[in-house]
Amino acid sequence: MESYLESCKTLSLTAREAIALLIIERFCNKNSVSSDYTTEFLEYMWQYPLIRYPDEFCSWEEEKPELVNCGLGDSFPEALKSQLQGSGVSEHVFRTLIEGAVEILWSSFWGAANNQRSYESLKQVIIASKLHHLPSLTPFKFSLFHEGDGWGKEKITNEDVEFWRKIAKMG
Repeated sequence: MESYLESCKTLSLTAREAIALLIIERFCNKNSVSSDYTTEFLEYMWQYPLIRYPDEFCSWEEEKPELVNCGLGDSFPEALKSQLQGSGVSEHVFRTLIEGAVEILWSSFWGAANNQRSYESLKQVIIASKLHHLPSLTPFKFSLFHEGDGWGKEKITNEDVEFWRKIAKMG
């Protein structure tokens, strides 16, 4: 775990976000947490790496789903709370996962990329998930924090995102 976390320190915010989303998806699959809320959240968050222009960002950010707002401090919807309870998942643990994924990005959107806060947010997602099999970091090593003002040098393509998402289904 220590070497995994240490390797995450070099990755861009975009790569860290992708890893957090993979972990959340694995966590949800493992714990039978599947709802329109989680599906909408994951689909929305996976769109972020593909944004190229400021107007795309504004449109994307304005259309954030309810779980993003929950990650920013709003209460979970009652239907989701019931589902979590039925799945035996603590609301606190699930909130930690969602907040961490949201904070990786939102903590840096309106200022300089926040390396430490982003890293700490990913770390809390990893620890809270209690997953024994974490996503391989190899596919993310081309997107590094020291490039692109913290967001990574390379533009992420649809193919990259599809490949990253397939990792969640591997193991």
